[in-house]
Amino acid sequence: MKISSSILFGLFICYTNIAFADGPINVSYTGNEVVKANDTGLMPNTYQGIGLGGNVGNDFITEKAFEFTVSQPVTTNYLSINATVVPLSLFPSTETPGPPQNIDVTFKIYEGTQLYGSEQKPAPEFNTLVASTEFDFTTDDSTNNKIYSNFFLPLETDLTPGNTYWIDATDPQYSGVTFNYSTSLIGSVTTTPEPVSSALFLFGGGVLAAKRFFRKKTITV
Repeated sequence: MKISSSILFGLFICYTNIAFADGPINVSYTGNEVVKANDTGLMPNTYQGIGLGGNVGNDFITEKAFEFTVSQPVTTNYLSINATVVPLSLFPSTETPGPPQNIDVTFKIYEGTQLYGSEQKPAPEFNTLVASTEFDFTTDDSTNNKIYSNFFLPLETDLTPGNTYWIDATDPQYSGVTFNYSTSLIGSVTTTPEPVSSALFLFGGGVLAAKRFFRKKTITV
């Protein structure tokens, strides 16, 4: 009795979790946003409705955070960034442009939400950092904008349905450069097999045992 190894392998795959190839992860934004200016503490974001992005830099915004959830268990691998870096103009346009300008942006993912302030507004649980990445975005000179399109940065963590998360962008040194950005999470979704998968796996194990039994039972003359 000959059993195809590909069939047995297929039965085994039915039992295991299935991870899809890397791609954009669907997230749901709750609408909760916070912002921190150069001369203020944390406050509700006045730039509502802009999704995961906005600007950090020389309009005195040094930090932004947006709350989101996921509907499936996912593993993030990268943060995809589209950004325009606008230098702080130090030279008149009629003069030769000066040296490049930069902004060192840190992106973080926090898990969980806390209430803060007298109005008890939602904000990230800053003591539950689960992932972080950073990059020094630099212009070509002091006059012209620099565009980054689909720029990938490593950002690895697991996200669980039912939990709240915040993605935060920070310019800790207040560089004066404006960083207009939008981002998306890149990773894989892991699905949980249906209960029938277990039965198929046990069936596959039985078939394999039968295959070995019939191989050993030979007739001699």
